[in-house]
Amino acid sequence: MHEITGTWRLRMKTPLGTIDAVYRFTDTGGGLTGTATGAGEEVPLREITSEPAADGRRVTWKQRITKDSIPAERGSFLDRDGNVLAFSTEARQLYANPRMLTDEQNKEHAKDPTKPTADQKKRQIAHYVAQVLAGQVSEQEVLDALFKDVSFTYFGPQIDPSKARQITEKCPQIGSEYRAVREYPAGDV
Repeated sequence: MHEITGTWRLRMKTPLGTIDAVYRFTDTGGGLTGTATGAGEEVPLREITSEPAADGRRVTWKQRITKDSIPAERGSFLDRDGNVLAFSTEARQLYANPRMLTDEQNKEHAKDPTKPTADQKKRQIAHYVAQVLAGQVSEQEVLDALFKDVSFTYFGPQIDPSKARQITEKCPQIGSEYRAVREYPAGDV
């Protein structure tokens, strides 16, 4: 049995803050496996290595930690008679990384010339987005965003989450970001 095998309680300082976690290592006979548990979540450990060190053993591993932000819901405003004056709805803002799209698509085209070039792929994406968002954004507006020489850009209006999902599923090079939109059914308050 490996000397790291067992359960360990660790406190780590990370870019996401201090994390208290329980690590479990198991010797499979052919190597080590493990899990990390903390904040009600368990994640597998990958690429676990153990080697001699001057003061004992050095154990390293990789794991993924994500931090999700949960936006606060804004309540509705009512007048004294119970009429809704303001409420929030959910929307999405589309974004892209034009430089990364160009680099990745050109590499893909270089490996397989039957795949579209970056310019061709951008035109396909712009055409599709304009079709899904008919009347909300033109194909030229999407092309202008995708042909910018920048690492990140938002484009188009804030849209319905279902349309954003439709676009990002068909075009994974496009992302969408949560937005809360305030509605005023009786006009400005």
